[in-house]
Amino acid sequence: MFKNLSSRKKIFSLFILVSAIACLALGIWQIKRHFWKSNLLEEIAIWQDQGGASYNSLKHLQWPADRFKIINYDNFFLADDNFILLGPTYLGREQIFRLKGLITDAQNQQYLVDFGYFDSATKPSKELIKQQISKTQKAQTFLIKPFRKAPFYIPQNYPEDGVWFWPAKSDFENYYDIILADFYLMAINPEIIEDNLLKPNLWDASQIYNEHASYAVIWLSLFFILPICLFFYLRRED
Repeated sequence: MFKNLSSRKKIFSLFILVSAIACLALGIWQIKRHFWKSNLLEEIAIWQDQGGASYNSLKHLQWPADRFKIINYDNFFLADDNFILLGPTYLGREQIFRLKGLITDAQNQQYLVDFGYFDSATKPSKELIKQQISKTQKAQTFLIKPFRKAPFYIPQNYPEDGVWFWPAKSDFENYYDIILADFYLMAINPEIIEDNLLKPNLWDASQIYNEHASYAVIWLSLFFILPICLFFYLRRED
């Protein structure tokens, strides 16, 4: 069949066949991701119902197996000056500054923690941050989250000037000359203190989307459509 085809049709046919195989592989991969994400969401729901698993040490956590796990942990030290404000950014239409802190556990391993955010049009001062932290009970429930690469539209950080826009692991390690764990901790649902300007992170499993099934349908549809397009293309006269 292919012997009588023109060079142009042979090249196009090869392109379509390779594309179809790639679409099949991506479709199968998305199906596997769908079942993995479904199992993860079920585990998160169990952790939430149980109020989190208690840990005396974070060294027992395995990454990435324990990502998005909810834990209870309070065996750490938080230095007064190890606070970083990220932002300004936006939560809906509100301008906010996210508060990050570096904590050290009993084994001297350091972790980055997201403690919440300030709903403020101006950057909070260090004095205000310390005042608000002292009014907030130490959060003991954390969500284990992965570091993510900053989107292309996020400006770069300027640590020397105290300007942070994204929790980039390498930037924290270079600036503070430390080695962080491969994940960070998000303090979730701490007790809300009246008149506290530091807002807590409110999180639940619904914030993790599982759309891999729809992605699989798209890729597998392309896998079936491409050979059909190729068939009609080859029937055309040159």
